[in-house]
Amino acid sequence: MTATEPTTPALQLVNQYLKDLSFENMRTGKHARRDARPMSIELRTHVTVNDLGDGLQESELFLGATGSIDGQQAFIVELTYAVIYRVTNLDPDIARTFLNVEAPRHVYPHAAAILTQAVVGAGLPPVWLEPLDFNVLYAVRQREEAQKAAETS
Repeated sequence: MTATEPTTPALQLVNQYLKDLSFENMRTGKHARRDARPMSIELRTHVTVNDLGDGLQESELFLGATGSIDGQQAFIVELTYAVIYRVTNLDPDIARTFLNVEAPRHVYPHAAAILTQAVVGAGLPPVWLEPLDFNVLYAVRQREEAQKAAETS
């Protein structure tokens, strides 16, 4: 490291964007109608971190949801929303935790808004996605990865 290179740890938000969106509406044609019947939602989520080089790290938040009305599948939606940070002089464990917990927490409201707008735009009843605890999701994933590593060794 030269005397002119900064040594202060830093995280800089570079970009955030919708990376992928897929929507399938099963309530088309004769089944399409606005109604107030309750819809059950099954939500799937995971976070993937990608090293883009040059100190750039991409955190991808995947949200997948399946909605059903009266036991009949109404829609399937999947989206990936990403955020890129420039990570400088940060302890790798702190950076990894940030990219798996705080980065997805930052973009979750944006991803959830896009998902819910897609559902409403398809003529289906509005959905409400509860806040997610990314600390718990990360801890569960770490435990699963540790168990898998222990089983293979």
